[in-house]
Amino acid sequence: AQTCSKARGLKPSAIKFHRTEGRDLLNDEISIVSLRGGDVAGRHTVGFYMDGEYLELTHHATSRAIFAKGALNASKWLITQKNGLYTFNDIFQF
Repeated sequence: AQTCSKARGLKPSAIKFHRTEGRDLLNDEISIVSLRGGDVAGRHTVGFYMDGEYLELTHHATSRAIFAKGALNASKWLITQKNGLYTFNDIFQF
């Protein structure tokens, strides 16, 4: 959301952390929405919505085990490191 607001020349206050039920977003708003329900283990979508079209990138996790596997891999990497502050980029070498 921060990157999108910068690219659009908007202030950080343009980012709205709420559901957008009941109204459309204004042109100077960026919305972050979190929905949880049912037995969905993980579905994450980043969307860019314009008039008449939209682009979405979605990740589906069919089991929470994949998140545990990632945490274990990160832990195994971390115990071999010197004391310090690390990011996901350090751990997964993006």
